[in-house]
Amino acid sequence: NLVFSKRLVDKVLVENIDEVKSFEPFRKVFASTHTLETFSTRDTLLLLCAIVGGVLLVAGLLEQSLVRRSSLRSAGVVVAAAGLVAGALGVYMLHHSDGVGANVLWGAVALLGAIVATVGWADARYERGSVAGGWVAPAATRPLLAGVALTVLAFVITRFLDAKQERVLLSIPPHGLKVLIGIVAAVAGAGGMFSLGARRLRANVGVARRSRLTWPRLVAVAAVAGLVALVAVLSFLQLCTEQGFRSLVQVGLGAIGILVLLNAKGVAGRHSGKAQLLVALLAAAAVMFNALVVRHDAGSDRFRSGFVAAMSILAALIIGNALVEWRQRKRTVIDGKADTRGRVLAFSGVGVAILGIAIRLLWSGAPVRVSILWWIIVTLVAAMVLARTRWGNWIFAVGGNKDAARAVGVPVDQVKVGLFMMVSLVGCLVGMMTALRYTSVAASQGVGEEFEYIIAAVVGGCLLTGGYGSVIGASFGAMISAMLATGIPGSRWNTDNKYIFLGAVLFLAVLVNQKVRKKAQEAR
Repeated sequence: NLVFSKRLVDKVLVENIDEVKSFEPFRKVFASTHTLETFSTRDTLLLLCAIVGGVLLVAGLLEQSLVRRSSLRSAGVVVAAAGLVAGALGVYMLHHSDGVGANVLWGAVALLGAIVATVGWADARYERGSVAGGWVAPAATRPLLAGVALTVLAFVITRFLDAKQERVLLSIPPHGLKVLIGIVAAVAGAGGMFSLGARRLRANVGVARRSRLTWPRLVAVAAVAGLVALVAVLSFLQLCTEQGFRSLVQVGLGAIGILVLLNAKGVAGRHSGKAQLLVALLAAAAVMFNALVVRHDAGSDRFRSGFVAAMSILAALIIGNALVEWRQRKRTVIDGKADTRGRVLAFSGVGVAILGIAIRLLWSGAPVRVSILWWIIVTLVAAMVLARTRWGNWIFAVGGNKDAARAVGVPVDQVKVGLFMMVSLVGCLVGMMTALRYTSVAASQGVGEEFEYIIAAVVGGCLLTGGYGSVIGASFGAMISAMLATGIPGSRWNTDNKYIFLGAVLFLAVLVNQKVRKKAQEAR
């Protein structure tokens, strides 16, 4: 970028692109903006697509999970129809009534209707299971208590922190406490590393193969780990404000508590259907508790209502899933026809729902850039290439183990060169759209943002070690990164927290990726 811009225009900032001949045709194709006016039936179409999409998605998931009856059970059909009518009525009235009381009422009607419709259809279409065990599953007690404790702790800690205070955390404690925090961090880091290394050394006792790790090396590694822990903790306290730490605690501990409760639900389900239902109800209650806490603290009316709505839907999904698992018999054998039918229904439901959302967003009277269309096209083409072509298989093979791929005839060097060329081509497309949109572009644009690109890929499910991932997942990861980048300043939080959030997201994504990879290798 720097070389070509300097050679061509003797500047590092290329300006007045709109004065170049043939600018307008290129702008129309790559950087134009269009406004699609609203029409009278737009919201009605959105509601219909949402309801139909939700019904198809639920039907597809049930079809892939449960054992079908030989014939429909009429009582279940009546219950499902009544729930569907109630859910549709609740959604319709939500869009035709105002006021908090009316919204709460009809929102509850819509969610309860969806739960009743799901349970009724499952009872009509699929076989009932036997309810074994009591209301207590000892194996789930520990994760259950841990999930409840984390949910309560997230609430208690945030009560002692000011949501508007922007002072850094390191400035709050006295000097002596700061020293103590540093010592504890260093000792914890060194002790943890030494403990892990010591277990490895003891495990290698009596083994013929000599381990590279020795006791002197372990002491040195533990010392380095302690130093890293010390620097990491003090850097976090120096960069993070009270406001940002409050948000991290509230969202982080609350989310972890809910995940632990859902894990307890799965553990309980292996021993008792009743205990699983009880834990699911507690998990749904924890979801709503966190939603109400966030609603109380949030400053934006739209965010408060949207967040509570999303959490209410999540709570309804948890309850509906638990009721179905409690009442119906799960399928334990492969049924190719049922699995195919379920996938078709589920993907059709998602497609219909996306269509409704797209209609609502595009025909809203707001300007729509053609670059969004290019993003969708490139994502779909790349996803098809990666998942459905021989070259896509080669990419996964080279990313997983290039030596093994070369041994079975994969042209590793050609694949790598082709990937570099593809990335360069897509980067050229993005740069061209940016330049045509703003009629100027700096040669250094994009430099230093590599960290965010890596986060987008990893959050989207791509392993840092290679060999696993998806284009669509990376696209969702890019959207999450963009929402963080714009949402933090929009929420009036300290913008210094941007990279703390991005780093935390990357760290969690890496942990999840490693867990998924381990499970996949165990399954093989």
